[in-house]
This record gives sequence, C-alpha cells and structure tokens, in this order.
Amino acid sequence: MNHFQNKYYDYILLGFFIICAVLLFGFKINIPEITQREQTLLSGFQFFFALVIGFLLQRIYSREVFRNNLREYAFSAYRRISDINKSVIRIKSEIKRMRKFYPINKVHELDILRNFADEMSDTVTSSMYDWADIIGEEIEKVEKIKELQIEKAEVIKEIPGEIDTETTEVLVLSDEQTRMKLKELEDEIGNLKTGLPLIIGDTYDFTHSEDMLPRDGRISPIIQRIFRDSIERDSCIHLLVKIGSDLDDQLIDYIKKGAPYYLSTDSAMGHTYLTLYRNDGDPIGEIRTLYENESIYHRDYIETLFEFIGKEFNDMMPDGMYGMLLTGSQFDKLALDDRQYYINVLPLSR
Repeated sequence: MNHFQNKYYDYILLGFFIICAVLLFGFKINIPEITQREQTLLSGFQFFFALVIGFLLQRIYSREVFRNNLREYAFSAYRRISDINKSVIRIKSEIKRMRKFYPINKVHELDILRNFADEMSDTVTSSMYDWADIIGEEIEKVEKIKELQIEKAEVIKEIPGEIDTETTEVLVLSDEQTRMKLKELEDEIGNLKTGLPLIIGDTYDFTHSEDMLPRDGRISPIIQRIFRDSIERDSCIHLLVKIGSDLDDQLIDYIKKGAPYYLSTDSAMGHTYLTLYRNDGDPIGEIRTLYENESIYHRDYIETLFEFIGKEFNDMMPDGMYGMLLTGSQFDKLALDDRQYYINVLPLSR
C-alpha cells in the first residue's frame, strides 16, 4: 500500500468514526432513561471514538507536515538532478561535435565516452522518476514548459530574415500569424511558471540542447555572405591568424615559406581551437573568428568555414598528427594588430 493509498485510507477511517460518534451522541440524547451500565458502556464508546479520531487527525497532520518537508527536499534534489542532466547534455553535444573531425582510427574512444554519458543519462532519468510521487505535478509542468520552449524555438527558426551587410545583423521579418503564435506560446509558458516553487528556479531554461552553450556550431548566414563575397571578389577566403609574438620581417618570411599550410583542431574548456601549421609541422598561429565583436559564436564561424573548405582532418602531418592540408594556401597580409595576419585559402570546388 503506497503513500497515497494510506492517506485516503486514513480519511475513510476518520469519516467512519466521526459518523459513529455522531450516531452514538444522537442515540444517547434520544434515550429518556439510561441505566448506569448503559451509561458506562456509552461513555466507553465515546472515549474510544474520541481516541481513534484524535489519533487519525494527528496521523494525517504528521503525514502532511512530513510530506511538505519532503517536498522541499525533493525540489532541491530535482534542481541538482537537472543541473547534472544539463552537464550530461553538454558532454553528449561535445562528443557529437568532436566526431566531425576526430581521427578515424581513434573514433572508438569517443564511442566509449558516449556510452558513459548514456549511462549517466539513464541514472539521471531514473532519479527524476524517484521523485514523481512527491512532486509529480511540478515535474509535469516543467516537462510541459520544456516542450513549449522547443516548439517556440522551432517557430523562431522558421522566421524568414535577411542580412544587413553593413551592420552584420539579421533583420527579422515576421507576419502577424507568427507573432500571434509566439505570443500564445509565451503566455502558456508564463502560466505554467506561475505557481512553480522558486527553488526549482530555471531548471526549465536552456534545456533544449541546441540552445545550450557550449553547443554544436550552426551555419552562420552572416559569415556565409562574407565568404561568398570574398570568393566572388578574390577567388579565395581570407582567414585571420593570431600568433603569440610580434610579427617582424624574419617571422613573416618564415611564415610565408611554410605554405601551403596544415590546419588542425583541438578543444579545451568548451572552446574549439583551429591551429595553423607550416608544411613542416611547426605551429604558426590560431585561426580567429572574424567579427568576433559582433557576437558571432566561434563554433558557428568554424562550422561555416568547414562548409567552404571541408572538414576531413585525415592528412598526416610531418610530426605524426592528423590535420587538413590547405591546398593553395598562402600568406596574405598583416592585420592591424602586430600579432595577427591573414592567409588566403582556396574553397572547395563547387
């Protein structure tokens, strides 16, 4: 018999004994003459009913107090479980991203990590189910909010837009029907949030893996336009490279003689690095994101770059590492910063 069955069973018993006590009281006042023995018997029943009713009331009250205390603990536990779940989602997202350029002969290492992440995800899901009996209604609200947020993200994704090439901003063009749909979703999300305990806070926010940072890179229309204009004008793509020391004539000449260059990728602390190497395997800088100050997410820049130059890092470099040979790449010019320069890269044949 579970918690809820015990609860309703106590209420049934309480109602039964209250009815019995009322009937006993009515029976007692409607009998004109009661013997001493009958008086003693009725008093005994009254005492018994009062004792049972008091016990049941105390039991119900204690259960409610315990339940409220347990709910507070459950909200706190659910919040921490949700934080762990977000971390697992980030791990899966990172593994998925790494598969795009990880050496083929080592991809099994990522499969092992993915299996560990799946096991962690199963444990998180099981832990959430453990609290369903206590805060099931709130969990249903949170899950509904997640579904509505995903639906809202899909609606926004379908909004047509165009790019302002001067400000590099996306100009959103939305019709009345789309605005009404978004308003309806936002109102429904707001209504569900009302009444949710503050302790579970933002467990329903940023739950859509595609919107969490760090996330997988997406094709950036802004960078696409920049690359296409560059290809149309110069027949190549200009990439900005940052190096760890000032660029003097000797270092510039060393970089120039290292063409064509290799490109390799690495990841640390949630950041993806594209490292440039000379043809002898010596590193000569890191590829930097164009328009970094315009809020271009670095992984979006990298994903868009891969669309134009490919993403196969299967070329063996002189030092034994795997990278991508940028055929036809060469030094272009110095940047305004004394530690940055540009290289030219040929795009894939289209």
